[in-house]
Amino acid sequence: MSALPVGTILKGRYQIFNVVFQSRLSNVYFVNDLHLKNRIWVIKELLILTAHPVEKASMVSYFQSKLPELVKLEHPNYAKIIDFFTEGDRLYLVREYSPGIDIRTFIETLEAPLPEPRLLDIGYQVADVLEYLSNKDFSPSFYQDFVPQSIILTMEGNVKLIDLGLSRFSMVKRLSSRKSLSPDIYFPPEVFLQEKRLNPQAFVYMVGALMYHLATLNEPDPFNMLAVEINSGLSPKALWLLKKAIKIAPNERHKNLNKLKQEISMLIKAKGR
Repeated sequence: MSALPVGTILKGRYQIFNVVFQSRLSNVYFVNDLHLKNRIWVIKELLILTAHPVEKASMVSYFQSKLPELVKLEHPNYAKIIDFFTEGDRLYLVREYSPGIDIRTFIETLEAPLPEPRLLDIGYQVADVLEYLSNKDFSPSFYQDFVPQSIILTMEGNVKLIDLGLSRFSMVKRLSSRKSLSPDIYFPPEVFLQEKRLNPQAFVYMVGALMYHLATLNEPDPFNMLAVEINSGLSPKALWLLKKAIKIAPNERHKNLNKLKQEISMLIKAKGR
């Protein structure tokens, strides 16, 4: 869809100064907050994919009913959503600006797998924010946006998750009414085989799959992760932890994210001695 011109003011408050991304279904802008001097936000603009008045009203209602639960989220590794609104046939979400690089782009810049200390640090941060989100009881569709492009490494070296749960708002009908879930790159094998709510071991796998991606530079294959063996730079304990997290059988993984965090933390401390 066409992007709004630079200088456009949305909601009488947010003035666009740069078009960051443009696609058929969504645009992303940098905006200045005219109410808060020197404050920059990111606005994601989503197109409502229907011209039918009833379906459009339903989509807007769905957006307005679901966004408040995202606005309430508070975690240092989750990009804070501060506002949302609708104008015409478009939905708008305003979130914290976190300068950095997404995991997909980051991996493309690497000439060798990520060193173990950095790998463990990223794994711990992602496990921590996913543990927080998993306690909010979101549906599996919320995590379809847990993809490399939605995981940002900031200039300070921190992780920020962005845009989780937003893909469902670009659908004509409510995603919660769908009978199937389209798994993505970091989803565990059991989600590919049958739809089910994500249990604690599924979240463990999601963190493990991300760490595998960084440790090998290979995209995870949920039914064949043996390529992790190629990274000779990992210590035996780190390799064991990673292989355990991505086991095909859920009951062979860590019991939950808290257990995974504990083991990662122990490895980090051991490395720091």
